[in-house]
Amino acid sequence: MSRIKLGTVLALLLSSQVAHAEPWPAREMFKQACLTSARDALDAKVAEAYCECTVANIAQRFSPAQLAGLDQPQLPADVQNGLREVAGICMKKLNL
Repeated sequence: MSRIKLGTVLALLLSSQVAHAEPWPAREMFKQACLTSARDALDAKVAEAYCECTVANIAQRFSPAQLAGLDQPQLPADVQNGLREVAGICMKKLNL
């Protein structure tokens, strides 16, 4: 995957932040925001798979406090790194 496309996908993930509370009731809203953004850079089927992968991994890997903080304008470094890691996992899984 080119660095430009990788950067675009990471930016899409970071820009798809939505407020939510434990355990993550806004998961579907996050996924929809991801899809809206991802479809600008990816085929619709690929965008669907990518966004489903990201929300599943975020829900698994992030603590309730981290999930609740995804709506903050400035994300803590650990959350930013976690989002990058999730994006990388999903891009690798989908061969992007």
